[in-house]
Amino acid sequence: MFTNRKITLTQKKVITLRSSQFTNACGRLQQAIEVDGFNPDAVLAIARGGVFVAELMFQAVPHFKVRLSRPSTSFKGALFRRIVKLLPLWLLDRLRIWESNRLEHRRHSTEKDLEIPALPDLSAYRRVLVVDDAVDSGTTLAAVICSVADNYPGMELRSAAITVTTRHPVVQPSYALYRDLTLIRFPWAPDA
Repeated sequence: MFTNRKITLTQKKVITLRSSQFTNACGRLQQAIEVDGFNPDAVLAIARGGVFVAELMFQAVPHFKVRLSRPSTSFKGALFRRIVKLLPLWLLDRLRIWESNRLEHRRHSTEKDLEIPALPDLSAYRRVLVVDDAVDSGTTLAAVICSVADNYPGMELRSAAITVTTRHPVVQPSYALYRDLTLIRFPWAPDA
């Protein structure tokens, strides 16, 4: 029997994707999109992580990028990057889970702080895939999707991410490899 329980610190997990595993994950994500029958005319990657994912997907179509950032990631400066290199992996996993839980509880307070930059010209395309590495609060993905939809009515939009890390993001991507609160240490992460 299914019971609705609160997710605790131990229910979230962290996995590390090394370079070859990351390449494989991007290939699996593209395959899921193709199996669904969606063939984008262009790919719009959300920088920074979405660019790395998009580079390995649909290489035959034009790629564009848009840069947004969550206010909660601003503390990750040079000093932080040096310190994490010294910490054991189990502690880094705990810190990732703590940050994810913190973000999930602060989601609504950060939505108003997100600035949407100018979009690239997508007027020549009918089907666009918006790509990010991870959907946490979902505010970044939602902002980009809304901005594209507002600027290009009638365009068929789908979205993809490697993972969805929270229970109730503002928007769910159309495609994701992980929807089970898996936090991923990507190859470019400071603690990879």
